[in-house]
Amino acid sequence: MLKKDILTNIETLFYNKSFSNVSMSEIATSLDIKKASLYYYFPSKEVLVSELLEFSFQEYKFFLLDILEKSLEIFIRDFIQYPKKSKNIFSVIAQNGYSEYKDTIEIIQQKQKEIFEIVCDSLQKKYAMSKERSFVLLCLLEEIGRKKCLNGECPIDMETLIKEIQTIITI
Repeated sequence: MLKKDILTNIETLFYNKSFSNVSMSEIATSLDIKKASLYYYFPSKEVLVSELLEFSFQEYKFFLLDILEKSLEIFIRDFIQYPKKSKNIFSVIAQNGYSEYKDTIEIIQQKQKEIFEIVCDSLQKKYAMSKERSFVLLCLLEEIGRKKCLNGECPIDMETLIKEIQTIITI
């Protein structure tokens, strides 16, 4: 099993349980590998979490760059649905603003700023949105995504919600 395969597979495990509630033994069992094999790739759980966050961040960044090339409607819909659909740990942590490891909080904050700059620059170029309007849109979408992640499904028709967000943002 390749390191990338391990990281991809454990995202779902950590999506369903917090970092502190999953042991290295449980991770190895879920991957159907020996614990020693897991330690070959990751000398500690902290290293594993750190590498998982970086891996997830890169996947999230790639996803954002892709949807930013599409219409505003697709960007809004896919941004809201991505964390639950993909089980991408970075997008979930970014939306929830939470990490159990204090040393990762600063890294997450730095990467959130990078995400904001990517989104803001793209929206500014494509739709002539100010940084402030881009920030409002991003915050709104993160909050809606958080509700969707926590509550399962959006209580409002998604297409109607997207049109309403577009109206609010383009006023």
